[in-house]
Amino acid sequence: MPEISIVIPAYEAEPHLTRAVESVLAQTHTDWEMIIIADDGQDYKKFLHEQGIHDARITFTSTGKIGAGPSYARNTGIRHCQSNIIANLDADDAYDKDYLRHILPVVRQYGAATSKMSFIDEETGTINKQVQYPDKDGPLPLRDILRHSFSYQNIVFDRNRCSAKWPEELRYGEDIVFWVMLMEDIGKIYYVSSAHYYYYMRQGSLSRQHAPEDTFALCERIQTVLQ
Repeated sequence: MPEISIVIPAYEAEPHLTRAVESVLAQTHTDWEMIIIADDGQDYKKFLHEQGIHDARITFTSTGKIGAGPSYARNTGIRHCQSNIIANLDADDAYDKDYLRHILPVVRQYGAATSKMSFIDEETGTINKQVQYPDKDGPLPLRDILRHSFSYQNIVFDRNRCSAKWPEELRYGEDIVFWVMLMEDIGKIYYVSSAHYYYYMRQGSLSRQHAPEDTFALCERIQTVLQ
């Protein structure tokens, strides 16, 4: 059994998927499996083979639907995971080569972890240096997490210690809702400053259409409920 399972939903992912997959193949921690879930009927196994990518640790499956949404695809992928420790990676994002090595032992101890991120403009390659993160590792309550610009896909968790599922009825904000449910079970999510997730912003994506002001507004509503 692999130590960690990485779930990648894929919808019209051909322009970016190779980068995401190669960032996993480059990990210094090598005991993993990757589950790629097609949500558009595409044959991503054939696509990656055409890019010269062949690896027995990669499994391909499908939602059996077209555009069922990221939550449905993630839940589908989790059902195929062999490991109880689940990492998420969007098809247009990437990991630093030491991401798994740094975050995996923390998840084993605390049940869930997130990490520092770089927000990168897909068109220019420019990193948004205004985004600030905590300087030190440590467990963070939800209020502190909502005060920072986290990508809520950047979560690694032990499914044996929580009952949370991705809310399939939502297409935007589903990841924040998932974190709230996760924290109901675990209490706090541990922040790892040495792990690094690369979040690529691109024109036309939901993140560009709604972020940052809509995401922050949603976070503020959640904080109001928690007070």
